[in-house]
Amino acid sequence: MEEQIKKRKIHYSHIIIWVVGIPILFVLIVGTGIYQFGWQSQFIRQVEAVIPYPVAMVDYHLVSVSDFRKRFDAYKQAIVYNQGFDFSDPKNAGLVLEQKTSLLDRMIELKVAEISAKQKGLTVSDSEILDEFERVAMKSGVNISDFNIVLSNVYGWNEQDFIDQVLVPQLYEQKLRLYLSASPDLNEQAYKRANEVLKRLNDGENFEDLAEEFSDDVSNNQLGGDLGWAPRGYFVSEFENALFSLESGQRSVIVPTEFGLHIIESLEQNVEDGEVVLVHGRHILLSGRDYLDWINEQKDSATIWKFAVK
Repeated sequence: MEEQIKKRKIHYSHIIIWVVGIPILFVLIVGTGIYQFGWQSQFIRQVEAVIPYPVAMVDYHLVSVSDFRKRFDAYKQAIVYNQGFDFSDPKNAGLVLEQKTSLLDRMIELKVAEISAKQKGLTVSDSEILDEFERVAMKSGVNISDFNIVLSNVYGWNEQDFIDQVLVPQLYEQKLRLYLSASPDLNEQAYKRANEVLKRLNDGENFEDLAEEFSDDVSNNQLGGDLGWAPRGYFVSEFENALFSLESGQRSVIVPTEFGLHIIESLEQNVEDGEVVLVHGRHILLSGRDYLDWINEQKDSATIWKFAVK
């Protein structure tokens, strides 16, 4: 009886070894192929989509090989579509490696931003994703259905790919930029300058002259901060909400956005059926703490591992 129990235990242990050992061996073999030999077949891509092989780790948060490949494949398709660049030409191998390195660095930067944003309680909602998708489509000059066609033709992506790989990471980055801009502690000098400009405006000084002297928006400061006519969806939401809430001739208080601190004036409005559809506005931008300097400080303090993928 004891001998039978012993044999059963040995039998079960063999089963457990096979059940556990074979998947582990499979993961190790495929990982070796990915990292050492550059395997990229359709089957390997399907495995990567299920098993989160890392291309980088940021404070134990993963940047996956699968996401890296999706981003680089989209970049390749766009460059080939627009420029006819030959990625298979050995002469371009050095440039391709530089592009991969730049992409990985950017994805790490976005992961650092996402981690920092979440630590500060910043979130991205479904409605914000939809609004941003519509805004990006509008700025591309097409409607949403046509924009999906553009995504497919130029990048090889569907709408969800674009949301996951581009919109959500960038929304976290935008929110973090806004958080930094809106913080008087982090932007003491910018708030001091903005309050000084606002006081001078309230004292009757000319908006155009002060925009030319103080505004950091080089695209229009020499035009007195004039932004021309714009519809809804053209500007980031904080700026748009402030601009469209003003009456013609009215000026805002200090408005923080991801780009800095703004003082905004509404010059004219186009109203249809009781709704403001177009606004001619101008602004003065006072840049705050440099975001890239700040995010680089966060990267320097983070624990980051990179894994070479061929």
